[in-house]
Amino acid sequence: MATRLGCILASKGQPIEHIPVPKVTAVDTTGAGDCFCGSLAYFIVHGKCSMHEAVVKSAGIAALSVQRKGTQASYWTREEIEREHPDLLK
Repeated sequence: MATRLGCILASKGQPIEHIPVPKVTAVDTTGAGDCFCGSLAYFIVHGKCSMHEAVVKSAGIAALSVQRKGTQASYWTREEIEREHPDLLK
């Protein structure tokens, strides 16, 4: 789970990593954890990046969501992310 302090990634046989998250001005953090977990699940299922990259990208997407009010209303669409932050989906 990501917080304003970052994420911790722990994998068997690997050193524990602290992954910083983007600094943003939060408007509403409701649903940010769900956004992070959903994004992480997407990256794991599609298998196009390492676990480290998946956590970094998921934290970035969750950081986008806290800049809007609401839960589902705060979630950026794939099209919005592709247009404004394409690096998060590569």
